[in-house]
Amino acid sequence: MSLKVPRPTPKSQTLTDGENIALRNVASGAPVQIQLCRRLEKLGTIEASGGGWILTPDGHIRLMLNAAR
Repeated sequence: MSLKVPRPTPKSQTLTDGENIALRNVASGAPVQIQLCRRLEKLGTIEASGGGWILTPDGHIRLMLNAAR
């Protein structure tokens, strides 16, 4: 009987200043460049919903952590 060791969870990638601003803009409903939206979607911080973009739970957490700094 072998026991598998769980894989370590990779650290999430840090956002650039431009990506942080775009994340705030998505949260407030302001327009954001489509390239930044695709990048944030790839990072798992936003998702498409109803013809627009909304924050994911990870996006909310990142937004709160950035505001606390």
